[in-house]
Amino acid sequence: FIYTYQVQATDHCGNNSTPGMSGSNVLLSGQNINNEYARLQWSPYSEWKGGVANYLLERRQENNFKVVAKLSSNTFDYTDYDFFVHNEPEAVYKVTAISAIETTVYAESNMLELPFNLVMGIPNSFTPNGDGVNDTFKIAATAGTQMLLSIYDRWGNLIFHSVDNSASWNGTFH
Repeated sequence: FIYTYQVQATDHCGNNSTPGMSGSNVLLSGQNINNEYARLQWSPYSEWKGGVANYLLERRQENNFKVVAKLSSNTFDYTDYDFFVHNEPEAVYKVTAISAIETTVYAESNMLELPFNLVMGIPNSFTPNGDGVNDTFKIAATAGTQMLLSIYDRWGNLIFHSVDNSASWNGTFH
């Protein structure tokens, strides 16, 4: 939803200030397109008399937002082709509108969370014969997925164990 708001202060004596300028939020929406890229759109910010200088599209990486793109004041969409390159379970975005008159004045959008779709590839066989083709058993998983791989023999004895997502088993045991 897009909201319009205005701020007015009241002091301890009950006196009201003059209402401030009207403002409205920037509404960010988007989609995860097959874990390949993110398609993002946002509403324009139109409450400043001098308009918007530009928009900053930011993405959270390791708990900090980093600018992905600096976009013109008449751009309201972006495709992030680096959507799936980070080791996070989801991509979190926000858009910041920067005032054309005072660059220290800005308006931020909502935060948009786009979760990655879990994708796993589990082989049904492998040939650990040293020929360089299909010699290891390895599970391929979506980035950010935590995995536990345990392999048991037919008597229930643990013969391989790993919590490393990049681990593979070469078929040997001790």
